[in-house]
Amino acid sequence: MIITDNNKDFKIAPAGNHLARLYSIIDIGHQETVWKGETKIMHKVVFTWELHGEDNDGQPLSTDDGKPLIVSKRYTVSLGDQSTLRKDLESWSGKKMTEEDRKGFDLKTLLGKFCMLSIVHSDDGKYANVGSINSVPTAIRNSIPDGINAPLHFWLSEYTQEQYEALPKYYREKITESSEWRGSKAKESAAPDTAGLDDIPF
Repeated sequence: MIITDNNKDFKIAPAGNHLARLYSIIDIGHQETVWKGETKIMHKVVFTWELHGEDNDGQPLSTDDGKPLIVSKRYTVSLGDQSTLRKDLESWSGKKMTEEDRKGFDLKTLLGKFCMLSIVHSDDGKYANVGSINSVPTAIRNSIPDGINAPLHFWLSEYTQEQYEALPKYYREKITESSEWRGSKAKESAAPDTAGLDDIPF
């Protein structure tokens, strides 16, 4: 499906169930989120999957230049009883997470793993959203293809300028909206000016 917007063509993932591989997890920090009319600051992370296989018309799930179509979902970083992230991970693995499972759960262990994504389109047809996540059926587990995109993860707690600059523009912009980024910049602006300290006679 091709969506034309602002004179640019964007090919979005078709609706339906597709084999997908998680290849990117990006920490975008604490973001303002409106929930039920209330604004909250919540820690967010973005998962991105590449799609494999064909659509209902037998066309490969790829862009015109051969790259796999991708789809993303933003989560609040929480494994609480009502968290969407926990529900999706349980649906993905096919089992409930125990209290022990949730202790120090490392999201990086999910990189490179395959699942089945149910993709639904927004009402205006411009966006492909992840509706649900399920485990790969037993019948095709022995025919899983090789991954295409290199695994990518970025944590603000392990920030380096080189990693940040390597991120796509969208993520860099979202990170600059985080409270972590704003707080860091505020500290920088409040730091004393050390220029010329060598000339001070004490």
